[in-house]
Amino acid sequence: MTSKTTIRAPQQSRSQQRVDQILLATKQLIEQHGCASLKMSDIAKTANISIGSIYQYYPDKQTIVAALAQHYFDINHEGIKQAMEVPPQNLADVCQLMSNLIEGYYELYRTDPVLHDIFLGSSTDKQFKEIDTADTERNIEIIYKGCRHLVKSSRRPSLKLLILVQVNMVASMVYTATQLDEDKGKKVIMMGTKMINAGWKDIIEN
Repeated sequence: MTSKTTIRAPQQSRSQQRVDQILLATKQLIEQHGCASLKMSDIAKTANISIGSIYQYYPDKQTIVAALAQHYFDINHEGIKQAMEVPPQNLADVCQLMSNLIEGYYELYRTDPVLHDIFLGSSTDKQFKEIDTADTERNIEIIYKGCRHLVKSSRRPSLKLLILVQVNMVASMVYTATQLDEDKGKKVIMMGTKMINAGWKDIIEN
């Protein structure tokens, strides 16, 4: 058992290092030139590894971009998980929670321009849509489980639909805000947050 573990660990470490190199190189190239001009040969050159090594992990560039998108999804999901560790106890708590989540997503999007190209350039890609859908579903589920106790049992199916609408609304709202100058962008976030919190007020109080 010990000898097998000793052998496997370096292999896993090297594999993860290669994957990290590939994703970092892809991110750098997207930042410089955008998704449209991305080539496997350029990724290999930037990552300083052979193109054959890349194909051991990824069959094409779309899969690499999807893996990079998954990395961003995971960062955002981890933020939601941490925020939901202490479930909200009332409407004020929910409104503060939503404000924090939206602000966190906005900051992630605003401070990393690579996100724009990934989501805009991959929005019609089947693989990207699949991981986007899976990410949306897990985010909906964690928010729903943490907040359903605030809503009448008869309204819980509507709560799940509300969260679905809001998750998609936040994605569009944040993308729009980051296309504007910072002052206008913040106003868009503020207005959108008020609309989202109004939806929570309605479903909790009625």
